[in-house]
Amino acid sequence: MIRGMRIECAQFHWAPTMASIVLACACVSGAAIPASSSAHLLAGCTAAFGVAQVERLLNVLGGGDSSAVEKLIVTPDLGRDGLEMTPTLQDFLVHGDVSSSSDIVVHDPSDLDRLVLDAAGLHFELRGTPAASAGERLQTGPGAWTGPAVDVGPVLWRASGPAVSAHHHQFILGGGKTLVECPSGLFGRALFSPQSFA
Repeated sequence: MIRGMRIECAQFHWAPTMASIVLACACVSGAAIPASSSAHLLAGCTAAFGVAQVERLLNVLGGGDSSAVEKLIVTPDLGRDGLEMTPTLQDFLVHGDVSSSSDIVVHDPSDLDRLVLDAAGLHFELRGTPAASAGERLQTGPGAWTGPAVDVGPVLWRASGPAVSAHHHQFILGGGKTLVECPSGLFGRALFSPQSFA
């Protein structure tokens, strides 16, 4: 959870039918995050919700638990680039080259295991609150999610841990972009790239 942020949950009635009840969670933050201008978005599908989901993903990414990461992403599929680390963290630690051709694109469970192993033992955190906007048709291309979602990015992050210290650095600094689908809260897209050291 982001410091200074709390989760608030409320029940909302679906206006046209008054029969369906949707439990929606909205994140409230002291930071100014632009709200969606679309009247078609579900309650809780907000910029703040998307940022909170990014924080959740970063919190579990270095834990070495593929099942914890899997619970936050759309089911991997060959026709869809969902979760990606490019270049890989371990290759970046050794070579420090952002143009390296090493990458891990999660298309199946073995790819997810490789990505989680690549990040294992690292502690990830945001470097400031990223820009975010809620809307529809935020993604394009084959297999794109065109329903309600939150686009978060650029996502500036840093990672620390024994592997980073062993290479005489305090942090790996990186960037990325993400798309959180609503109402599931799952990541339809999460691209992370190490960029430099601190």
